[in-house]
Amino acid sequence: MGENMRSGHTNAWKAQLWILVTHGIGACSPPPLTELDDSPSNHLASTTSLPPLVDADSRTGSVLFVVGDADALNSADTKVQLRLQQFGFTVERVSDELASSADATGKAAVVISSTIDSGQLTASFADVPTPVLLWESYLLDEMSMSASSEGVDYGQLSNKSQVTMMEIDHALRTGRSGTLTVTSKAMPARFGVPGASAAIAAEIAGHAGRAALFGYEQGAWMVGTRAPDRRTFLFFDNDTADYLTEAGWHFFDAAVRWTTQEATVPPPGEVLFISGSGEPLSTADEQVRARISAHGFTVSVLADEAATTADTDGKELIVIS
Repeated sequence: MGENMRSGHTNAWKAQLWILVTHGIGACSPPPLTELDDSPSNHLASTTSLPPLVDADSRTGSVLFVVGDADALNSADTKVQLRLQQFGFTVERVSDELASSADATGKAAVVISSTIDSGQLTASFADVPTPVLLWESYLLDEMSMSASSEGVDYGQLSNKSQVTMMEIDHALRTGRSGTLTVTSKAMPARFGVPGASAAIAAEIAGHAGRAALFGYEQGAWMVGTRAPDRRTFLFFDNDTADYLTEAGWHFFDAAVRWTTQEATVPPPGEVLFISGSGEPLSTADEQVRARISAHGFTVSVLADEAATTADTDGKELIVIS
């Protein structure tokens, strides 16, 4: 479970500055999801085995929990399910081979466990306008949350129990600092290397640049595309939730809270449009400018002989006619 079953990946660009060059622009239904009620009789383990929620704030709605086998959760996924219920969510489980992007409709979030077979979920939830929290690192490239080099841009490290907090002002950091022990024993830890727009809250201790917890705000550039909604990655492996320390559960809770909060969408930025003669634009170039403006961007036009590299500072996009 959780292994990368895919091959032939294409490397993706990580740069935040994207340049678009324009030239001459003129069957059978699947089985139903397993929906869980919150009654004590339906709990597969006792909530007393979990630490209490700190600064508990009630959540509502339904979470889609994508796992290896919805009818036979392992102990760690059971604890995750219970924690989500403690937040106030209704949990709907679905097995990896039955999951589809349509299942995300109307959900408060999609949560994807590393117990899935990543070959069954290739890009299934990449474009959904629903928050996604995952710890299957072999999906990061398909989710456009990292580039595509296994072992470099995403992967798994063995015998780890600590993470190092990053000095950023972000809710995922939860106000903690230094190196924290997040599992009670050394075990596998997943990592990702996100794009520059990601907020990295922690790295695997001793492995600078290999993020243990990071998130993309809705609308932020990921790798080659914008985040349709919040996207969050956590370092968990298949059995991690069985061995989480108090600090480890604090990490999970922070990831759930931030992922499921209403996103703060930044306003569209400015686009530099480089045209042969500048203003006035040709009919075709004017149509291009109008189309860009319709997406909410401010468009600055420069003639080709007047444009310099300094003009690209602070721009979201450069369009060259």
